[in-house]
Amino acid sequence: MLNLDLSNLWNGVSLPELLAWEPQLQEAHRRLLDGFDGHFSDWSWQSPAASKAELSRLRDAARRIRMSSDTLVVIGADEAVLGLRGVLELLRGQLHNTNPNKPRIYFTGGDLSSRDFRALMNLLDDREFSLCLITYAGCTMESALAYRALKWKLTAKYGEAGARERIYAVTEEEEGRLFHRMEEQGVTVFDTPRKVCGRFSVLSAVGLLPLLVAGIDPSGLLAGAAELEEQLRLASFENPAWRYCAGRRLLWERGRTVELLMACENRMDAFCKFWQHLFADYPGPLSFSALCGRDARLGDGRRDVFETYLRAQPPEDPMPVESAWDDTDSMSFLEGRTLADVEKASLEAIMEDHLDSGIPAFLLDCGPLDVRTVGGLVRFLEYTAALWTFFLGEDPFAERPLSRSRRRMLDALGAPGRC
Repeated sequence: MLNLDLSNLWNGVSLPELLAWEPQLQEAHRRLLDGFDGHFSDWSWQSPAASKAELSRLRDAARRIRMSSDTLVVIGADEAVLGLRGVLELLRGQLHNTNPNKPRIYFTGGDLSSRDFRALMNLLDDREFSLCLITYAGCTMESALAYRALKWKLTAKYGEAGARERIYAVTEEEEGRLFHRMEEQGVTVFDTPRKVCGRFSVLSAVGLLPLLVAGIDPSGLLAGAAELEEQLRLASFENPAWRYCAGRRLLWERGRTVELLMACENRMDAFCKFWQHLFADYPGPLSFSALCGRDARLGDGRRDVFETYLRAQPPEDPMPVESAWDDTDSMSFLEGRTLADVEKASLEAIMEDHLDSGIPAFLLDCGPLDVRTVGGLVRFLEYTAALWTFFLGEDPFAERPLSRSRRRMLDALGAPGRC
């Protein structure tokens, strides 16, 4: 079970100050649940009839992809793709594409790097591949350009009819013109949760189709999310989302404007980037992901930083420290221990040093990295980000306006006004 530890926070805030936010959190919680159970009910994806039918379609599509392809390219630029990648790497690690018995999953459509895209196109020359396009009302420029090129490559390799059988789209039916256009072309299309932007849709068709292709059964993810949801619905400080939001706001108002998301393992890095993006568009501390151990410049007690550590339970079969008869590296004192023992000691030493230096920290213990735990972790993060936004008096479900820099770029490229 997920546990949010605040014991390393008290050098920055006090308990009475934390509890003083109860009225504002109560109102934010009420507004969120009003949307949760009403207008934005699809966010939770908990309708038994709808989810059962959709899961059946998703399983069938994933089976077809696995039978016809050894590679799936996921095209998308939204936080949902970051969340999907975070879940995949939490459960399979960063080397998930090296397993010869499982399909390879690659991601594109999030940037405009010619080098990276050319490398992907070359890699696909000798692969049997399918495409999964994730978008909403319409493609972003990055994902649209990636889709154009990959569709051309798919058509050149398999013909128009064969290409249609290998394209899968996840987009919004109600307001998205792309949904009906894809259906008319004979492409398999899945609907995204209505009125809900991508950052809250990881546990819908957006994330579940690629995860099914990777061999990850969504039943455990959804069950873990449902279990934690009971805790997240509590209108009190027993709710970990309340504690995180209240502590985060107190630290922010005291000049702690930078949050370091400290990943204890490399496989957590993509999930931390998803975390970072969920909070990036709203007022509050700026989140940055970092690996534990990169702490040399924090020991002086920077006054603008606080930390959030993400820690998982060690695996059941931790790697032992190997023996070496010559002790060339002078590490024989670690023989008889495991890498998990060393990692635990490293984390505790870093946290103690930073605490002594005056840097407050949250510690999020998520338990074993299994599908149920990861499903709960996704639900915690999505719910907490939405609660934080309401807590600040904003709407987490509102469509974000086009940034000035994006508009400048489009104008410079001669884009029509509707882009």
